[in-house]
Parts: sequence; C-alpha cells; structure tokens
Amino acid sequence: MVPALKIVPVLAPFVGAAAVLAWRVRETRTAVTVSKILLPPLGMSTGLLMFVRPEMRIPWSLALGAFLLGTLVLATPLSRTSSLEWKGDRVMLRRSNGFLGILLGLLAP
Repeated sequence: MVPALKIVPVLAPFVGAAAVLAWRVRETRTAVTVSKILLPPLGMSTGLLMFVRPEMRIPWSLALGAFLLGTLVLATPLSRTSSLEWKGDRVMLRRSNGFLGILLGLLAP
C-alpha cells in the first residue's frame, strides 16, 4: 500500500463524523417536514433487506444485542434530549447536546 494511503482508513471515520455533525447542525436550522420524519426510517428498513441473502445473515443473539444497544444506549437518550419547538408557524428541532456524545461513542474503538 502506498504510504500516503495508509492514513485514509484512520481519517475516514473522523471525516464522516464531521460530515454528520455539519449535516445535523444544518438540519436544525430548517423546519421539520413530513419527509424529514418519514424518509430515515424508510431508508433504514430497506437496508434491513440485506439480511434476506444467506451470506449476510448473522446470529439472532448478535442481532438482538445490536438492537438493544441501539435502542437503550443510543436512541433513547437522543430522543429524550431532542425536542420539537414551534417558531412562528414552523416546527423546528432543538439540538440535543447528547448527539455529540453518542457520535463520539460510536467512533470509540
């Protein structure tokens, strides 16, 4: 491998995290719409279809563990610390301080 390319796998998660943070800040500056609420779960549910292929299947215990970890450790604190607020005639998402902690937790080795 070319020496300069060895650093790419190390930096890629941090570039991704910066992109997610920038996207999250931008999203909180615009009004909440029906598509912003419905499209993410739809995209995630279609990603679940990859497990239809036998070579992509994982043991049920790992799937349950990942589901519980995501629900209890990541989603629940994020949903409890985020809130929707009316600003005039628009509904806005108030930023969660916990989002940065969750994102950094995902980056930890």
